[in-house]
Amino acid sequence: MHCLNALNQNMDDPYSYYWIDSGSTKIIEDAIMEIPEIKKIEDLMMNGQVEFKYNNAFTFSSIKTNEEDLLSLLLNAGYITNFENSIYKIPNQEVNFYIFKNLFPIWLKKRYPESNIKLLLTNFENIPQYGKAFQNEFLDKKGYENHSESYFKILVASPFVTLPKNDAYKLYSEQTTDAKTRIDVLLSPINGKSNSVFILELKKTESSEKIEKIINDAFVQVFSRKYADYVLERAEEQENSHWKNFCIRVLVFSPNQLKNKWTITIKELIFDKEGLQKACETYEQNKGMEDSLIELLTPIASSISEYPCKSENSSSFKNT
Repeated sequence: MHCLNALNQNMDDPYSYYWIDSGSTKIIEDAIMEIPEIKKIEDLMMNGQVEFKYNNAFTFSSIKTNEEDLLSLLLNAGYITNFENSIYKIPNQEVNFYIFKNLFPIWLKKRYPESNIKLLLTNFENIPQYGKAFQNEFLDKKGYENHSESYFKILVASPFVTLPKNDAYKLYSEQTTDAKTRIDVLLSPINGKSNSVFILELKKTESSEKIEKIINDAFVQVFSRKYADYVLERAEEQENSHWKNFCIRVLVFSPNQLKNKWTITIKELIFDKEGLQKACETYEQNKGMEDSLIELLTPIASSISEYPCKSENSSSFKNT
């Protein structure tokens, strides 16, 4: 999630980069769309570093067919720097910002060319519709591949980068709290567009048998690592006085029983401000009973949603 840290900067006033005027950005973007294999490029995007063999004899033709040649161009253009031996890293936040804002939408288009991103964004606040759209538009379109948790975080966050400036949320990823912990994804509502703030916690597991426990543990993490406290503190700021709904959403990615595709399971609890304050108190008062935290929070929440819905699947936390 190295690249996503850049989103904590002001996206309304992006940096002016010295390489933007060089023409290299259009070349890189075109190459990513044409190159047949982008596994190493994905490693760089997901983790902020990549291992490859530098080729100083690359050509503008070869970068469209050989990803190590494309990475060699990125090195020459200043997008990455040598870290040690054959390992190269993204050097700073400015480059992080450019890569996420410009290259991830291209990556999404290449990886999922026929996906309806607008459908995902339109249904974001409706868990059953969002979960169904995410499954159909992303996960059902690819077979099972060995992805890291970062891959799914990028998949969840990337669509919001394509939103126009006047849309509903400002996206923060790997947001650092006052407790020095990091929220996977935080969506801050734009005044006049939404009054719901979202804490998204994402998990990956290879076993669908453990999903119910993973979801509960993720909610424990939101309270034990002070994510909820951080959002409540920010809600007191004048500019955030429009925050009315506090949504904690856990998304778990797991393979289906045949292990031929990934599936998504979602659980969301929504609180008003007073309810979230009470939820924080409930957590503190019931330490030692974390295994039943969702059960303790359920009477406090103003709304509870999940995907798959229980009406559709009697074992709503168990993917099939």
